[in-house]
Amino acid sequence: VTSITGIIDKSRPLIFWAVGLMRDYLLAKGKDGFIIAEETIIEASKLHQVRKEEAADIGTKIHDWVELWIKGKKPGAPTEPQVMNGINAFLKWVKETKIKLKSSETIVYSKKNDYAGIMDAEGRMGKENVIIDFKSSNGIYNEYRYQLAAYWLAREEETGKKFDGGWIVKFGKDDGEFAATYIPRKEYEKDKVAFLAALAIKRRENELAKDFNAK
Repeated sequence: VTSITGIIDKSRPLIFWAVGLMRDYLLAKGKDGFIIAEETIIEASKLHQVRKEEAADIGTKIHDWVELWIKGKKPGAPTEPQVMNGINAFLKWVKETKIKLKSSETIVYSKKNDYAGIMDAEGRMGKENVIIDFKSSNGIYNEYRYQLAAYWLAREEETGKKFDGGWIVKFGKDDGEFAATYIPRKEYEKDKVAFLAALAIKRRENELAKDFNAK
């Protein structure tokens, strides 16, 4: 699923972020008349990749802890502050919503559309059956809606059960707070169309790449 939605262009905000990191790093190094050497410039140009890998590692640790908690195990408290912040945000969300989580990290597959993915969770919130996707990013982006729709579509196909809504829940690594976006079924229907369009583009791109490499 993530490889399919990855075809959506996200370069604009990422470019601003990467350039900002490099700018701030070089300005800090250049204070008090310090001469910025070639090695420093090269190091600054790679900083965005370092930060991205660090964020991915933190996100993985948060997801791993949440998975164990949902499965009824007793994961210990992590030592990294940002991981602990993400976990605290998750626990606040569970407490405030009173959601009953029924599964975690479930592999889903759509036989009809031939794609697979890992659904973070499903549960019961009030009278609604819901699909949930957890995030530890700095924001909630449109791409996440299409990912959620993909899990939703595949899960309904597999189980025959209809879901009333979906949630995208972001856990703050820096402040320990959560942000949640609810997706009603009528919005899911629109997001599903967008995901299937991305799937068609991804497959066509793969076909063209194979044709090009075969020449």
